[in-house]
Amino acid sequence: MNQHNVTFKFGVDTMEKTIELVSSFLDQLYFSFINPFFYFLGQGLEYLIIKPLDFFHFQPVSKIIVVAILTALLSLFLRRLFKVDKKERNFKKIFTEKKKKQQDFSLITDWKSKEAFYRASDNDIDEDFNTYLAGRYASYVAVYMLPIFLAMHWLGIIFNEARFVMDLPANAFGLEGLSISLVFLTTYLTALITFYFVSKIPKNKAAYN
Repeated sequence: MNQHNVTFKFGVDTMEKTIELVSSFLDQLYFSFINPFFYFLGQGLEYLIIKPLDFFHFQPVSKIIVVAILTALLSLFLRRLFKVDKKERNFKKIFTEKKKKQQDFSLITDWKSKEAFYRASDNDIDEDFNTYLAGRYASYVAVYMLPIFLAMHWLGIIFNEARFVMDLPANAFGLEGLSISLVFLTTYLTALITFYFVSKIPKNKAAYN
């Protein structure tokens, strides 16, 4: 019993020390590299984007709109860089081919063999789908969610976490003002949808001709 308690205590102490080392390493990584990197990145973007807009006397709302449009362009660039569309087309092609092959199983007369083939094929398709789904989720986080989060966090720093960047008069909607998130997300989504349809126009014309 005593030996068991000693072994258990040793295991707990080892785990606590490991967690402490990992936590210390992550703290050092954050404060020594990650935090300075994003600080200098934010400073650089402020001089490249915000300062020129200040020179032309852009209002806060206009600045947020410009940043949102640039973020939408960044998302489209990352989508192309990660070949999201190509991966989706490849998955649909493979999925269709495997589903088509399942039609050949109907020619098998032995029902046990037929069931085994169907089960193996379904498992294979399910595995491909799960892999595709995980990859698609990771891609969409990197392409859309991460740029949105970083851009809005940066804008919050630029405007000192202001509640509103423009006050509104009394209205039926009950809006006291325009917040950073409202202006940014509305512009981002509008720009993303617009750029997407514009990018499809040449292809549609070529297909029509």
